[in-house]
Amino acid sequence: MLYVTTPAFKQSVSIPDSATDSDVVMALEAASRAVEEITQRRFWKDSSPATRVFTAATRCHVRIDDIAQIDTVTSAGTTITDYVARPANAVADGKPYTSLKSSTGIFALDDDAIEVTGLFGWPDVPGQVPQMVTILASKMLKRTREAPFGIVTAGSLEGIAVQLARTDPDMRLLIEPLMRFSMLVA
Repeated sequence: MLYVTTPAFKQSVSIPDSATDSDVVMALEAASRAVEEITQRRFWKDSSPATRVFTAATRCHVRIDDIAQIDTVTSAGTTITDYVARPANAVADGKPYTSLKSSTGIFALDDDAIEVTGLFGWPDVPGQVPQMVTILASKMLKRTREAPFGIVTAGSLEGIAVQLARTDPDMRLLIEPLMRFSMLVA
């Protein structure tokens, strides 16, 4: 899934005359997958229910993949209803559920004993995602033509190369709140 359409992308950024629609689609695809890889999430929702398996951390808690709608939960083959999806107001806030909790200890601890069926993904794509994809795809198109090996010349000094920045502080502001797990700083 692309988080930005080709026409919307072209309207929002200056596209070089040499960029074809296939170049744009390739940049949008790469940027969309990069955002998912960095965040360890996908922001689109399944079109039909899917079933995934999980291993409970404790008899009262199981971490699950992002899910917008839960249809059924089973533990060791038994359908269960005595659980609460967390965070409590996730879908109302436009976010997915990421865990299940129970005060009665109903989750089996065996590997892959918990099955959850529903619409996995986010209820709606957060606004930051298309913005991040647009910025990243724009940079990719530009760098493909101007700096294909990740280096650019510095000002008027011919022959002096500067390594392009590994992280963009603006992108970090957009992406960090959406990351499934916090970044570790060594």
